[in-house]
Amino acid sequence: MLLRQDSNQVAVYSINDYQLLRHLHLPGLKKHYKNDMTSCVRHKCLYVSDYDHECIHRYDLSRRITSKWTVGAPPCGLSVTPGGNLLVTCWQPNKLIELSADNGQCVREKTLQPDIECPEFVRYISEKLSYPSRLHLNHTTRRLYVAHDHGIVVVVIQL
Repeated sequence: MLLRQDSNQVAVYSINDYQLLRHLHLPGLKKHYKNDMTSCVRHKCLYVSDYDHECIHRYDLSRRITSKWTVGAPPCGLSVTPGGNLLVTCWQPNKLIELSADNGQCVREKTLQPDIECPEFVRYISEKLSYPSRLHLNHTTRRLYVAHDHGIVVVVIQL
C-alpha cells in the first residue's frame, strides 16, 4: 500500500505481482512526511496517522468504512500489538499511546523521558521480558530506547 502524494487515497497493490488492485479513500487525510501506516490482520483494518489533524484514520477493510480517532497530539509511528491494539508515538509532547482496536479509546499512555526527542518509530516486543527501563543505542544522531510499563516492552527509535 502506498499513500498518493496528491490525494487522500491509499493505493493497494498485489503482493505477488505488484499490480494495482484498488484505491482506498480516506476523507480528510492531510499528507505530511511524518504520517505513517500499518495494518492489522486480526481486525482487518488499515491505520494511517494524520500528523496535522492529530488523529488516526482507521479503514475497515471488510466493511469498507472509515473512522477517525482523535489522539490529542501529532501522531507519528504506528504499530499493532499481538492483541490487536494500536501503539502510537506522538510528538509535542513526546509520548506513547496504546489505543483499543475496538473503539480507539486510550488503553494506556506513557510520557517518554525528556531526552527522547521526536520519537518516530515504535514496535511492541513482549509482555514478559525483563529489560532496563531505558536502553540507549546511539549511531550518530539515531537512538534506540527500550521502555517498559505495566509489563509491556516497546522499542522507540528516534531518527
